[in-house]
Amino acid sequence: MSTESKALRTQNNKSRKNGKGTTYFDKRRNRWVSQVINIYGVREFASFHPDLEDDAHEWRIQKVAERDGFIGSKSDFKRKTVAELLAKWLAYRSSRNRPNTNRFYAITIRSRINPKLGAIKVNRLKPEQIEIAIDELVEQGYAAGSIRGVYATLSKAFKDAVRLGWLPYNPMEKVERIKLETKVSLPISKKDTEQLFNTAIADPYDLSRLIVGVRIGIRPGEVAGLRWSDFDLSKKELTINRQVQYEKGKGLVYGPPKTVRKKPIPLEDDEVLVIEKYRSQMEFNHVIWATKSIKGKPAWKGDSEIVFPNKHGNLQNLKSDAKWFHRLCSKAGVPNYQLYQMRKRAFTDLMMVTNIATVMAYSGHTQASTLLKHYIAPEIEDVRLALEDRRLECKYPMNVNEGDIN
Repeated sequence: MSTESKALRTQNNKSRKNGKGTTYFDKRRNRWVSQVINIYGVREFASFHPDLEDDAHEWRIQKVAERDGFIGSKSDFKRKTVAELLAKWLAYRSSRNRPNTNRFYAITIRSRINPKLGAIKVNRLKPEQIEIAIDELVEQGYAAGSIRGVYATLSKAFKDAVRLGWLPYNPMEKVERIKLETKVSLPISKKDTEQLFNTAIADPYDLSRLIVGVRIGIRPGEVAGLRWSDFDLSKKELTINRQVQYEKGKGLVYGPPKTVRKKPIPLEDDEVLVIEKYRSQMEFNHVIWATKSIKGKPAWKGDSEIVFPNKHGNLQNLKSDAKWFHRLCSKAGVPNYQLYQMRKRAFTDLMMVTNIATVMAYSGHTQASTLLKHYIAPEIEDVRLALEDRRLECKYPMNVNEGDIN
């Protein structure tokens, strides 16, 4: 009898690891029975004479080894590496995902998964190896979002691989996921928001861009995708029809918005006035630039319908938009906030004066939990004001005087 067989005989069904099968004695049949989930996910049984317990264990051990080694599988990935599998999967997903999703998967695979697991043969990849790789990434200081990206990428890749018949089983199903604490960024403070507006008043571009971020709460990619035809200033409405994404080999392109909104976004009177002033300035600039040339060629080559173009009049990427915001923060003397914190300020302010259903309709989010967890964070003074309103509304007898407090 092998050493492994002796060891496994001493284990009961509860202590044995998942996926190693089971060997037990069936008193009704007076037989030893072993069962294993095979390479195709089907449960296999075998029964043995009462005197052949060792054989029952050996059969189970052999079946587990065959399954884990892809023996009997027709998969093309028997001897392929994890990196080769992920490369094929990424090519398969390229036409099914949005460009930003493909970029996310590609970066995660290239910088975090392949350095740890890429060289391992697919038929030798164990859940333990994945867990060790994740632990190493955590020790190296990767943020919770990056770690979750690794889990999400591997889970989706192996799930698709099993569904498409590339692999017989998904090792991620047995991976124990560690608990991760996400550091959620807060909205721009009210004080700093006021300072940003005071600074942006001097420039119609700055003020208009700040309004669509802090007042309307549009995503940065959707801001870059705005065209003047999206505004109906007579009706005081804005429709989000697209966002700008980076697509490998094509550069910046238009894509569908992340959230499909059923209705336009209403605009306030002061927002309309600022945007009208900015549009008039842009139209004037286009006329001026049309009369200029550089080395005999027109200076303006851009698309005059783009609301917030780059300095050449073309689509603006998020990096240049972030640089604009960082310059504005520096000029206003406030911390170096991120673009998405403008959106959080917009929804937090709205939540302070209305209910969650209205904020959901305004923001386009379909999950209240997403808004409450990631976007809405009232400041302590807002909470104090709410408590004061509660005190005035609910006048419970307390029988406490100032003189009673030491």
